[in-house]
Amino acid sequence: MLDKYSVTRRGELFTLYRDQIEFDAPNYFSDLFLGDFSESQTRTAELSRSPDLFRVIISYLSGYSVLPLSPKVLPREMTAVTARENLLLDAEYYGLQGLVKLLTSAPTPPRFSTACDAFLLGRQAVEFEDVVRGKLPPGVIFDERGIGTMDGEMWLAAPI
Repeated sequence: MLDKYSVTRRGELFTLYRDQIEFDAPNYFSDLFLGDFSESQTRTAELSRSPDLFRVIISYLSGYSVLPLSPKVLPREMTAVTARENLLLDAEYYGLQGLVKLLTSAPTPPRFSTACDAFLLGRQAVEFEDVVRGKLPPGVIFDERGIGTMDGEMWLAAPI
């Protein structure tokens, strides 16, 4: 039987296994769950940190590549740049030195304008090949303003 530990983030329950906890040890979880002190006898932890970013951390602890961040894993309230910055803060908080190194040594994606950040939050991606073929995602417009979409009366340029 695998050693299982319950981790709750803002009311959302996650399960961590011993091999995940040991992946980038020592870290917050290895100290909390596997440490030599009496408090480490617990099998549960609860913190008010982002459950969306914690999903990325679980993927990392499972040995998966997590960079570049997929638009599908971005918390709704964060841009790609903000999510990456906050993921670094969480990696530091949890003592995941391997993830910290990965996030600080990998190139940071370019920062787009506020309009582009808002467009990215809409979870739409425009590939150059789609522009050439004239097969843009639903709601994306190609006109004299460039490539983008309308949010009410606001034009949001789309990064390619």
